[in-house]
Amino acid sequence: MNDHDTTLGELIATAGHVLLAEDNPVNQMVAEKLLITLDYSCEVAKDGVEAVAMAATKKFDLIFMDYHMPVLDGVLATQQIRELGSDSLNFNTPIIALTADTQHEVSEHFQKAGANDTLLKPFTRDSLAQCIHKWSYEMASKSTASKSVYDDSDLPILAHTQLDEVSNMSADTGVDIVKQIIQLYLQHSPLLIEQIQQAEEDNNNDALFKAAHSLKSSSGTIGALRMQHIAKTIEHIGRGTGEIDNIKELVVGLTASFEDVKQALGERVGAI
Repeated sequence: MNDHDTTLGELIATAGHVLLAEDNPVNQMVAEKLLITLDYSCEVAKDGVEAVAMAATKKFDLIFMDYHMPVLDGVLATQQIRELGSDSLNFNTPIIALTADTQHEVSEHFQKAGANDTLLKPFTRDSLAQCIHKWSYEMASKSTASKSVYDDSDLPILAHTQLDEVSNMSADTGVDIVKQIIQLYLQHSPLLIEQIQQAEEDNNNDALFKAAHSLKSSSGTIGALRMQHIAKTIEHIGRGTGEIDNIKELVVGLTASFEDVKQALGERVGAI
C-alpha cells in the first residue's frame, strides 16, 4: 500500500452506500469508480425524478446531486427529497451538490433547497474522499449529540475562562468590558431564543439555523458551554443534519439553560 492509500484509509472511517444523481454517462462512470476505490457502493439516478423516487424508498448514507439534469434539476430534486418529511428515509441524509458552476448563487440555491454542501466538478479522488469524510464524521457526531439535550451534562453552565481572559487584557478597562459583554449577551440572547421558538413553530429551517448559529457563537464566546451545546444541536436540525424528533425538548431545554446562565452571570457581575 502506498502513502496515498494510507492517507485515504485514515480519512474514510466506514464504508457506506451512496446515491449518485448524474445524467452524464461519463461522469457517472468516473464517480462510480472513484467511490468504489473508497469502499463505497453506489446507485445511479439519471435525472432528478429518479433521484427523488430512489430517495423515497431506500436509505442512503450520502446523496450526490448534479445541478443540471433533465426532467427535474438538482435543486428541485433536493427540495423534493427534503419535502418528503421528517419521517422519510433520507430526511437527514447529507445531500452534496455537484456542479461545475463556480457562481456562489448556485450553492445558495442548493442550500436553500436543503443541500448540505457543494463539491465542484471535476473532482479528484482526494477531494471526494475529503467530502465523504467530512459528512460521515458530521453525521456520526450529530447522531451522538442529539440523543439527549444534556448528554454531556458535565459541561459547566458558565466556564469563566473566556471572560477572565477578556478581563485580564487590561487592568484599567477589563472589568468594564466584561460587564458590557454580559449586558449585551443578556439583551441579545432572549431575542434569539424567541426567533428559535418562532422558527420551530413555523417549521422554518433557515430561520432556525440562523438564530441557533448566532446563539451558539455568542454563548461560546462568553463560556456558556451547556447553552452553546444545545444551540449547536438545534443549529444542526436547521441545516437538516440533526434529529428533528426532539426539537421541542431542545427548545425547552434552551430556555431553562438560559435562566441558569443568567443567574450565573448575575452572580459574576455582583462579585466584581
